[in-house]
Amino acid sequence: MVTNAKKTRRSEQPSTQTVVATVWISADEAAQRIGITTKTLTNWRSKQKPGLPKPHKTSGTTVRYKLHEVDQWIESCANESE
Repeated sequence: MVTNAKKTRRSEQPSTQTVVATVWISADEAAQRIGITTKTLTNWRSKQKPGLPKPHKTSGTTVRYKLHEVDQWIESCANESE
């Protein structure tokens, strides 16, 4: 008996990887989440405060932060104060 069923190789299986989009927030939004003023965040950035999430300049003077990095930083600060 001959069948026309095609054998599927492992490499032909559909991918189960999840793609996660990066959410960017403004400096104003980051400062608000942290609970400080935008000016304080700007000062910390210029003084390169240790552990502060890396700022990314998108155009000219516009600065954005990765939301998950800001949230991780907030959590790490909370853990240090416990």
